[in-house]
Amino acid sequence: MKKISLLLILLVFVMSGCEMNNTNNNNNSNKDLSTEIDSDYAEDSETITDSSDINSDENFEYEDEELSEEYYEPSDDEITEFGIITEIEDSAYPVFNITVEFPERQMQETFYLNIESISMDMEGLYKLQGKFATIYYTIDDEYDLYDVKLDGKSLLGEYAPEEDYSSDKVTGILEGAEKETYSDLPGIISVTDEYGRKYNFEWFVDELMVKANGKKVTAFYSTNSTTKITHLIPAKDDN
Repeated sequence: MKKISLLLILLVFVMSGCEMNNTNNNNNSNKDLSTEIDSDYAEDSETITDSSDINSDENFEYEDEELSEEYYEPSDDEITEFGIITEIEDSAYPVFNITVEFPERQMQETFYLNIESISMDMEGLYKLQGKFATIYYTIDDEYDLYDVKLDGKSLLGEYAPEEDYSSDKVTGILEGAEKETYSDLPGIISVTDEYGRKYNFEWFVDELMVKANGKKVTAFYSTNSTTKITHLIPAKDDN
């Protein structure tokens, strides 16, 4: 009888130990599962945060790009006008003559444009015809060269014009005519007088002009004012 009682007590003790082990194992499993869930949630949160940062950076860059396209800070020499571009005339690439009408002033004016000096291609320029735009431009005094003489003889040869005594003239050292001009656009030559004043002229340099480079010449010219477009911004309503 005592043996049976001892066996029963031992059996109860063993069963109690097994239940305690199962309970501990379940608790540990729940803790591991909770840890995994927390870890996965943290990783997802980091991913979401990173994605938000990327979207924020992209939006910021896009806003900057829009601002850079629409905002332009003119220099002190530039004049700003708003008008409609009525005519675009190709005058040997990259030069264009742009006619702009200003309704408020009831007048129109033709501007000189070197398209390579602005951030716009020919296709974009022609799309502006008949549309409003903000025009930035400068008014520059330019010298139109009539004739250049070396030792009293014209460097234009048979194309020399009749002497015009009403034109201005400057005597000095010819520079910038080191080589002949072969492009569709004229080169820039200059005459510097004895006081150091430099007069620049647009000219197609030929062989006779090259031979006179560095020598004392007399240039005959007139002074004209040219309006040059420096920047164009299309009106928003026309985009």
